[in-house]
Amino acid sequence: MKFDSNTDVISKHKPLFDRIANKNDIDKFVLSGGRSSFKSYDTCLAILIDMLVHAEKGKQANAIIFMQKREEIRDGVFKQFEAVIDNLDLRSLFSIKVSPFELKLNATGSVIKFYGLNKQQGKKANAIDNIAWLWFEEFDQFDSAESVGTTLATFLRHNIPGERIKQVFSFNPPRSPKHWVFSYTNNLNAKKIHTTYLDDDTGKDLITPQQLDEINELKERDYAWYKWEYLGEVLEDTAIDFPNLTHAKNDLELTGNDYIFIGVDSSTTGKDSTVACILAYNDKSKLIKFIGYEYLDNVWVDGYSSIEAGSHLVNLVRSVNAAAVYIDRGYGQHLIDAMIIQAPEIPCRAINFGGKDLIAKSSGRAELALNNRAVMYLNASDQLQSKRVVAYADCEELERQLGATEFEITSKEYKVISKDTIKARIGKSPDEADSFVLATQGIYDLIL
Repeated sequence: MKFDSNTDVISKHKPLFDRIANKNDIDKFVLSGGRSSFKSYDTCLAILIDMLVHAEKGKQANAIIFMQKREEIRDGVFKQFEAVIDNLDLRSLFSIKVSPFELKLNATGSVIKFYGLNKQQGKKANAIDNIAWLWFEEFDQFDSAESVGTTLATFLRHNIPGERIKQVFSFNPPRSPKHWVFSYTNNLNAKKIHTTYLDDDTGKDLITPQQLDEINELKERDYAWYKWEYLGEVLEDTAIDFPNLTHAKNDLELTGNDYIFIGVDSSTTGKDSTVACILAYNDKSKLIKFIGYEYLDNVWVDGYSSIEAGSHLVNLVRSVNAAAVYIDRGYGQHLIDAMIIQAPEIPCRAINFGGKDLIAKSSGRAELALNNRAVMYLNASDQLQSKRVVAYADCEELERQLGATEFEITSKEYKVISKDTIKARIGKSPDEADSFVLATQGIYDLIL
């Protein structure tokens, strides 16, 4: 195999390969950047090259790869390693298995193992010795710095004798400048490298013409989103409209002080979902507990969701003893009818996102809302900015949708950017976000 770090990787990532050749003594690398910025590919490449270099000396060189979610390993970093192996025509040298995820260099038995922390406060070393690399991929997705510290403390004791373990922390910068990953990496004594798709100086056209067309189309259509998505730019002086939820450190416990509210965004076509968001408001702590989502049964008749979704909703509402249910009126009349007929004792309110009836009873920024949609999103934004929303369930999709949502502000009013713009940014309708703000509005109307 022929490999030259001067020509086969972008120059910004050459320090990774210089470390393998002992041309520098850097132990920690922070790799940040937008999409298609070569972070993952070049880290995979560096780890594989290092394994082969050690193999020539008859030594093992193991690597441990961490992601927050184990279920994302296969289609993420594991597939990236396979792609690099195939590009180098090295598959015959490796044994590959997926249960558990592992790549093994047959000549020396060196392995690359993959772990998902999934709310664990760290990972034990499981008797893995001769570690050359520790890589935290999508580092910003980890719950906290604490879980990373516990993991490092365990694995750093299992280095190759006489060598120091290389550590890589790679991520696409989150939109909020207050995210913990920035303070953590800023305080690391590490080589910090930020790259974008524009940094390809290999002359090999690593970004295809079709990719460039899509990037340039986004640049023309939505420049602010392009700067974050592909340039990885985070504006320090810009307030984030929807900060991430606070992640719970304990298991969910509901008491007599908790009141359940459900928001339902009804699907408009067979491609969308009818989503029910479940929140609990604690009138003692004043916190909103995000409990999760229920996806209602959808049987499509003449292009519309049938009454079966209504029965599913009624069963859900009764099972959690909901205090109130707020439903998107646009395509949710069958759900409203089901609640009125089958569960008349439970308060149910139909909300027209384009209406203005919520404005009259609003306060603060919401008084200047263009419509009900803006009122609900402003109220949800206020709760998130006050750190009053605590997640007890997976909220990644909710945070992704809220992260793609912004307010447009004039001297007279607030409005939410168009749903078409959000769909273009995330590739789907923001059903989870809409149901979340509906449930939050129920809390505002009945308690706050």
